[in-house]
Amino acid sequence: MKTSLKLSSAAIAIAVLSTASPAFAQAADESAESSNSTVPDLIVTATRRAESANRIPVAIQAIGGEELDQLGVANFEQLVEYLPNVRTASRGPGISSIYIRGLSTDTAGAQILGVAGVQPNVALYVNDAPASTPGRNLDIHATDINRIEVLAGPQGTLFGANAMGGAIRYITNKPELDEVHAGFSATAATTKGGAPSFGVDGFLNLPIIKDKLGLRLAFYSDHQGGYIDNVAGTYRMPWDPGGAGRLPTGNPLLVAQAIESCVGVVGCVATATGTSGGFKVPLRQSISNSAFIEDNYNDANYNGGRATLAYQINDDWSIEAMTLYQELETDGVFDYTPAIGDLKVQQYGPNTLEDTISLSTLTIKGRLGMLDVIFSSSYQDHHALQVGDYAKYASFGLYLPFYNCDRGVY
Repeated sequence: MKTSLKLSSAAIAIAVLSTASPAFAQAADESAESSNSTVPDLIVTATRRAESANRIPVAIQAIGGEELDQLGVANFEQLVEYLPNVRTASRGPGISSIYIRGLSTDTAGAQILGVAGVQPNVALYVNDAPASTPGRNLDIHATDINRIEVLAGPQGTLFGANAMGGAIRYITNKPELDEVHAGFSATAATTKGGAPSFGVDGFLNLPIIKDKLGLRLAFYSDHQGGYIDNVAGTYRMPWDPGGAGRLPTGNPLLVAQAIESCVGVVGCVATATGTSGGFKVPLRQSISNSAFIEDNYNDANYNGGRATLAYQINDDWSIEAMTLYQELETDGVFDYTPAIGDLKVQQYGPNTLEDTISLSTLTIKGRLGMLDVIFSSSYQDHHALQVGDYAKYASFGLYLPFYNCDRGVY
């Protein structure tokens, strides 16, 4: 359970009224009843036009920026909790595939699968820029966001490839051209049985040329404390290539490799006639994770910023340029082993992720007669360096005896 506290630069006004006339109370009740009788209107651009979310003729969910702040949503995993029919296959921050209404292409959490034609079926957009990646959709921190739109069902007409199952759009706040204003907030949270979390974020809006040119800057730094413990343990990889004391059968090449692997290895003996023979293997080394024992070791750090420049050419035409940069660093793993204990694992090597995102966009909007024109161009540079503990990878799986990093064990 996470308990959070948020401090904001916005002023808080408290009015205390000791007495009130019946007429005033009745007016207040009527006003409250009137304000609660309608659903707040949110303008969305899911159809490439600015329309009310209550009247748009497509299946859409939308969460505004104020609601995101009130709910304490900072990353995509927290956002999914408030989106019905949206799920993720995730191994932690920065490693997720998105599914809407259960539609799936069975993508694993590996970016390299893209070269085999395995692509996401839910498109992820930042404003008008596509940002989908196999197994590693951009996990952008939700700072200074105007709204997040979720469109269910095929959206290929307006959002192109990867939108067979739907589309998710992060819409950032745009520069306001008429006044200077800024905002800042700080957050702190505790997790039961885990480490504390804390963060800061803010924005600055600057009109450079009133009603013509404006700049908006946003920044954030967010530390999310861990809650999974890496406890002490030892491990010895099992030997079972097809039966203790036997050579693999059915593949002469594997037999030859097994015999060759024994040459010069103390305690290893291999003899074969055809595809049969005896095989005596040495005991494997027992390893310990003493160097990696740590409580609450699965923490995550988001650091980044965004700059947006808007130019209003005239009443019909405008240009907007945005650049975004984010660094995401994590330690540990974000799933646990129930057999070891609740929120506990035994890892025998480092588990880290360094995920760097650089995204730049250029959008031109205008009108030609009765036609609305939108031109959007983007450039994305996404680097993910992940180190994982592979100590136990050969102890499970159907084909792993035929794919082993150490020839000597065969």
